[in-house]
Amino acid sequence: MSGSQKTTALLRKSFGKIRQVVSLPDLIEVQSKSYNDFIQFDYLPNERAYIGLEKVLRDIFPIDYNGRIALEYVSYEIGEWACVCGVLTGIENRYRWVDLKTKKEGKGRLPKDAGDRRYKLCKKCSSRVSIKLPYTVEECRYSGKTYSLPLKVRMQLTSWDVNDETNERIVRDIKEQEVFFCDLPVMIDLHEDADGQIRLGNQGTFLINGVDRVVVSQIHRAPGVVFSLSKKIKDFRGYPYHVARLIPSRGSWLDFEFDSNDLLYVRIDKKKKVLATTFLQAIGYAREEILPLFYDYDTVKVTKKGFERPLSKVLIGQRIEAGAIPDSLSDKFSVGQRITQEMLDDLKAAGVKSLSVRANSVLNRVAAKDVVNAVTGEVLVEQGKSLGAEEIDIITDSGGVSEIELVRSGGYVVPPFMALTLGVDKINNYADALREVYYRLRPGDIPTIQIMEEYIKNIFFNSRFYDMTLVGRIR
Repeated sequence: MSGSQKTTALLRKSFGKIRQVVSLPDLIEVQSKSYNDFIQFDYLPNERAYIGLEKVLRDIFPIDYNGRIALEYVSYEIGEWACVCGVLTGIENRYRWVDLKTKKEGKGRLPKDAGDRRYKLCKKCSSRVSIKLPYTVEECRYSGKTYSLPLKVRMQLTSWDVNDETNERIVRDIKEQEVFFCDLPVMIDLHEDADGQIRLGNQGTFLINGVDRVVVSQIHRAPGVVFSLSKKIKDFRGYPYHVARLIPSRGSWLDFEFDSNDLLYVRIDKKKKVLATTFLQAIGYAREEILPLFYDYDTVKVTKKGFERPLSKVLIGQRIEAGAIPDSLSDKFSVGQRITQEMLDDLKAAGVKSLSVRANSVLNRVAAKDVVNAVTGEVLVEQGKSLGAEEIDIITDSGGVSEIELVRSGGYVVPPFMALTLGVDKINNYADALREVYYRLRPGDIPTIQIMEEYIKNIFFNSRFYDMTLVGRIR
């Protein structure tokens, strides 16, 4: 049984015996939509999103020279927009409207239910502003030309007078002009969607010198975060370490990896590694601000009898240790029982303000802050160091320590890597961290602190050199 299918281009006759259940989808929809998002053809300058060609131009400009002259980007326009007679020109005149009742005029895209508002027409030819093509697709194909449209960019040149004594800048002159950039090849062909907006690429190909061409996507590493297992380094149990790679759309790659001592390192662009805590200090974090980003703290008071922990909601879910509560309450609360909110209320009602902590419970815990003797000012245990038996004896015998801050971790099933890394890190200030990272990236160069700071900021905080894109991924 034969059947026929009518399209806009030709009449196709089918001799298939199986009925068509699902119509053939638009196979070039992805390419067409991607190109229209890139070029944002039929849009007013204030309607364009920060993507595609708009993003490229905004990332490049402004271009500043010596603080006295700056070239800034304003907007761009693709193609020649005009009415039939050519009196009205420009895409902004395409979206000028007038209210038929109030005679009020404005500029902007009208919705479908615009009421009495209508787009303005040319008084001479009674036509609306639309795109004017220099050549049609057929003319370009048969004459060997490229199907393209002119790209014009409106630029603004600003100049200042600078006071040499106060460095104060005063605007001297501002010039704005539309500049022809290039003839931009566009995807064929033009069509109008259901909303009356002109779009490109309903055929999904380009016409270059009269020959149809398609864009083939280049295989590259997609931006995002990639986690994997290290093939070289293993921990003390023989298991491979996890490594992470941060891949931006534009900019330096960051590799996070461990060594055999459970220390976390960072590689920038696969160069020499540096401690992760040093890297964080180089990008602006103070040494005291690093650990609170990753861990919570437990406050342990130091008394003549030993160690104590004040009653708080932090204890909920933990188990009661032997000797933690007074003997008078041992009948009501058993050792190993999990602490609940009701139990905390009962302990407070019984006059208990803190729970005793055995020295073994503090052993091998990591100090969240420097343990300082308040009497002598001596640092007994540095931040990030583990508390061994010797350190515990020094703290209890010193008599000048009232409390210590310890990194909270659930039994240290996963060691506190950042705390251990910080304990090994000898960098204590921003300038030293900046110098350490800069020497890893550019060995042999000895610039000033200002140059190093500007270099690091351009790598990670300047959108011109570093861009993670709007959508990343985790794999």
